[in-house]
Amino acid sequence: MPPGPVPAELSAEIALVYYIDFALTICFADRTIIGTLIPGVALEGSVFGGFTVPVFARAGMEIVVTVLDIQILPQASLSFKSGTTVCLAFDIALTPLKIVVQGLLSFWICIVFCELCFSVFGESICIPIPCGFEFCPDATFPIWEWSAKKIQKNMCVLRCVFCNLGAHWTTFALQLRDLQHPSGFDATSH
Repeated sequence: MPPGPVPAELSAEIALVYYIDFALTICFADRTIIGTLIPGVALEGSVFGGFTVPVFARAGMEIVVTVLDIQILPQASLSFKSGTTVCLAFDIALTPLKIVVQGLLSFWICIVFCELCFSVFGESICIPIPCGFEFCPDATFPIWEWSAKKIQKNMCVLRCVFCNLGAHWTTFALQLRDLQHPSGFDATSH
């Protein structure tokens, strides 16, 4: 007897994705430590098409389109190379468009746990027991990827230099970069 039909699936999703990443760089030659906290937000849409063989596997292809991936890049650095330098920088990065085509594969081998609960002297006790299987999270493999060039702007840099130079042992600088008013007024030259 031939097996039954293989169910086909076609789905689409739209989501607002947000994330936070952290990067730490330590350069021993320059005696510098740089820390960056990277929050980001993007609008993401995906289309999935695939097949499921019941009680065995699921396979398909997904196209993910990410629009307006915005990252805020505050950065702090501490350096001990020539005196002590503390620097705070604020950058903004934008990836206007990114398209990823990827394959997905999942097997029906992950164990599902159910709770068996009973009461002992008025107290409820629950024990997880295996009660079946389900599809595991999808394993993805890239097929094709394209991304528009990332646009990154440095908004400001705050630098404090502490040197042991007698009475002038502290200097302070604030730099504004790439800030222009739409009328052409340059904020850094006035």
